[in-house]
Amino acid sequence: EFTANSISYVHHFSKKTFVGQPSGWEAVVVPFGVQSVTRPDGKDMSPFGVANFVTSYPFWLASWEYASDWFAYTAVIEANTPMIIAMPNSDDYKDEFNTKGDIIFSSSNVLVHTTVDDIQVGNGNFTFHATYEGVAVDNNVYALNDETYIAPYGGGTFMPGGTFVAASRDIRPFEAYVFN
Repeated sequence: EFTANSISYVHHFSKKTFVGQPSGWEAVVVPFGVQSVTRPDGKDMSPFGVANFVTSYPFWLASWEYASDWFAYTAVIEANTPMIIAMPNSDDYKDEFNTKGDIIFSSSNVLVHTTVDDIQVGNGNFTFHATYEGVAVDNNVYALNDETYIAPYGGGTFMPGGTFVAASRDIRPFEAYVFN
């Protein structure tokens, strides 16, 4: 562990969000508590429910909730905690609220915790894990879909970032995944 005078993590968001359906989600983890989130144009961002539309632009943020053994909206990005994040990016929104590209998560004078190989939350049939190194594709590893996914047996169609899919791809560093 150490205290960083200044630290940041940049994540590239490009997935579209679609009104009325799950989409555009990315699963991330960072080794520090995030104090600010900034758009490529330098404007501040805050999670829905906290965002003041005069001083910041909104985004969706959720973490694993033990009570429901699934995701719940939250307002804080904590160190070493797997999260899912979606940036508004839809033709149905005003252009000024659409956010895509490199988003900067940063803090100053913050403790950077020692990282571990496998971070996990949950205690039910599925657990939510995070990695700083990446994880190879596996039948028990569910990644958020990068492409449109058509579920077998009439299970529906999911736009990118709309569902976790087993054995679909490798998990990237600083990403989270569901494990069964």
